[in-house]
Amino acid sequence: MAIEILQKGEWCYVPAPGRLDAFNFELTKSELERVAKDVSQIAIDVSGAHFISIPMIRFIHSLAGDLVRKGGRLALVGSSEKLKRQIHIFASLDKLVLFSNDNWEEMTNTSIEGHA
Repeated sequence: MAIEILQKGEWCYVPAPGRLDAFNFELTKSELERVAKDVSQIAIDVSGAHFISIPMIRFIHSLAGDLVRKGGRLALVGSSEKLKRQIHIFASLDKLVLFSNDNWEEMTNTSIEGHA
């Protein structure tokens, strides 16, 4: 199972599957690392993910740090308050950009229209 990767404006957009856990950790990690080599802005849509494992939370935080160091950003789209608390407990929110679904749609629609 490959993860879907889309271009939305200046962002590389990755809709997360329902679970980010041990069953798809290595695949997801390798795909995101591959994408991060070529882009500086990645947005992971976690609004449909009902479970994200601690190793995945730590990886996302680490990847965010890597992107920030090279002048980029990692965003989470549609993260619940519960997920934000989990990230805060097991890693940190400080290197992540957080978008609500509405803010993400508004921003990407505006930037896509601006590039037309």
